[in-house]
Amino acid sequence: MRFVNQGKPWSDKRIRSFIHKQEKLFWKEGYCYWVVEDKIKRNFVGSCGVGVFDPPGCLDFGWWVAKIYWRQGFAT
Repeated sequence: MRFVNQGKPWSDKRIRSFIHKQEKLFWKEGYCYWVVEDKIKRNFVGSCGVGVFDPPGCLDFGWWVAKIYWRQGFAT
């Protein structure tokens, strides 16, 4: 996804770290970023969810959606 990480793919290690962090956040707080999927085509679209930012307790809902899925309602 071009607008995430300056368009550079994450390494497998970074992806695993991201997933592990989201799993821990889910079990601790009950929310996290996770997969957005086109259920009809069974394609990965991106991810969305609640993120925790500084200062502690500052929450934001965000999403990363592949450009080919923009304007199709996946981020609404």
